Amino acid sequence: MPNEPMKIHLLTRGAYYRGQLHYSDVPAAQRPRLLDYLNAKARGRGPAGDRSSILRLDDAEITVYQGSNRTVSQAASASLVVTSIVVGFDEVRRLSTMPPSAAPAYEQRMAQEKEPVIVLSGTRHRLRGIVRGGAKRLGIRTADEPFVALTDVVIEDLSTEGRQPAALPFVALNMDFVEAFWSA
Repeated sequence: MPNEPMKIHLLTRGAYYRGQLHYSDVPAAQRPRLLDYLNAKARGRGPAGDRSSILRLDDAEITVYQGSNRTVSQAASASLVVTSIVVGFDEVRRLSTMPPSAAPAYEQRMAQEKEPVIVLSGTRHRLRGIVRGGAKRLGIRTADEPFVALTDVVIEDLSTEGRQPAALPFVALNMDFVEAFWSA
């Protein structure tokens, strides 16, 4: 549906954001993939002279973590610098015409091998997932694609005991925050 807000979740070093990303003011705009949108913003694309690479979330819920404490607040809008995002993912839209068993294809444009990997982030998160192009894809950091897709992901917060891992069909991983990775 044109100009429909995208419900996204973003994890940064000290906070977790959830809200609606309005990706276009053009009525005929098609909904982009979150991965493509983040990569375009990270490159600083936008109006002439706009190098800020800032995302605006509407109806934002912000959870700030300080040690074992967390503070949750609501805001009509919140702005984030794209380069501060460690992991991002969008909520999967359920279309009534799709059978419930049909999983969305997040990263099919590359006809490359799929390889299970484990990634440790500088923010003390462990991600287990599948990357197209194999583990070597994570070793190639390009300016055009600072965010890489991982599918069938289990993400664990290693800094907090007792927090259950989250299972996600897709995440966009910022390669600037990757500390280590290996084949699973």
